[in-house]
Amino acid sequence: MKYRAWIIATVLSIFATVASAANAADCKALSSKLMDNLDQGNSDAAVADFNAKMKAALSSAQLEQFWQKLPQKLGPRGVREEARLVQKNGNDIVVTPLHFGHSVAHAVVVCSPDGQIAGFHVVPQP
Repeated sequence: MKYRAWIIATVLSIFATVASAANAADCKALSSKLMDNLDQGNSDAAVADFNAKMKAALSSAQLEQFWQKLPQKLGPRGVREEARLVQKNGNDIVVTPLHFGHSVAHAVVVCSPDGQIAGFHVVPQP
């Protein structure tokens, strides 16, 4: 009986790990898609994966205006480095270094457990 419970617990743990890895991959894909759409000037598509709270707080026009002003403030847009993933409070967070002139800013995308973008901001690095 204890052996059976151990097997069930092990199987559930494996499924949870696989689900977590899938969510992390989904968040990286959402982050990449968001920045691809912004780079292409398609702000309507960029906000498509926002959750309701994000859509209420940030319109596609506001997001487009913000994205277009970054090079004016930080310098000409350069390369986008490989994104890295962290987890906090049940959310996947993708941090992507973006080069602007001689500076770097981190684009931070927060994904909710239901697979939507729950937060987005860009943090210039000192």
